[in-house]
Amino acid sequence: MVSDRFFLFRPPVFLFLSLVLAILVSAFLFWWLPQPFSVTAYMQVDSNTSSMKFLNPEQRFSEKEFEIFKETQLTLLKSQFVLMAALNRGDIRELNVVVKNRPDELTWLQDELQASFPGESKILMISYEGNEDPDEMKKIIDAVVEAYMNEIVAADRIEEFEEMAGLDTVLRQLEVELRSKLEKYYMLEQELESNATANEGKQDDVNEISSRSSKPKGLRNGELRMLEQEIDELEELRRELSLYLRRLKIMDMDNSSVERIKVMQNAFNTEEIDPDMRYGIIALGGVGTFVLVCVILALMGKCFGTRSV
Repeated sequence: MVSDRFFLFRPPVFLFLSLVLAILVSAFLFWWLPQPFSVTAYMQVDSNTSSMKFLNPEQRFSEKEFEIFKETQLTLLKSQFVLMAALNRGDIRELNVVVKNRPDELTWLQDELQASFPGESKILMISYEGNEDPDEMKKIIDAVVEAYMNEIVAADRIEEFEEMAGLDTVLRQLEVELRSKLEKYYMLEQELESNATANEGKQDDVNEISSRSSKPKGLRNGELRMLEQEIDELEELRRELSLYLRRLKIMDMDNSSVERIKVMQNAFNTEEIDPDMRYGIIALGGVGTFVLVCVILALMGKCFGTRSV
């Protein structure tokens, strides 16, 4: 009896190998093909330093400092603090995509949300690619951007305003102290002038007057010189602080319409590829791979198989 072996492998092994290759090809297509939808928002990040950090308001971040600043913003944007603020909004909390991922909606959003500065630019891009409802994902990304602006950017601005208000208070206290010193100085100066005038009108013995008044007058002159020194120091400090605050306020007015971090583009969705077409290509790739491997191995078995009698 003659039997032909058309396959190099036993049929179960042969089918298993074809199936594994088909799955691998399908997985590759799933990764390689673009996701059906992408949702993106853009923010602009300026390289101006915080107005409260430097005396010179024109100073900017160095390249290294700006890179650190950008990395910090990426971390803050995806922090639990910001994402929970977005997810806890009433209109976001009830979205189907959020309900579906409970109780791990925070972990899901941290994994799915992408944030980067493409091409080392000053544009912060927040995006999502996947199969979820694009309209719901637009709302979520806009909520994340709003939470970031409120919880991080606005909080920094409030801190700067509070620090500026504190410096205003210090300046007022300096001015009060300076006025007090000046009043004391003028009073002491007038007292010394009055004593000198009174002494000039007397015809007493010069040695007797000197022995009676030289010590108190010397003490008063020393106190007057000390007051002069304190007044000079206070005036210098007040002048520097006043100039500093004036620069800060001018910079704050300049930055009122152009913030260091601002929203450029609210979230919008783009359909990269029709979902049905995408899954059709993946399925076709898997089935095609399975059939192709079967045919190749069958032909190899036909050509190189052994024949037994």
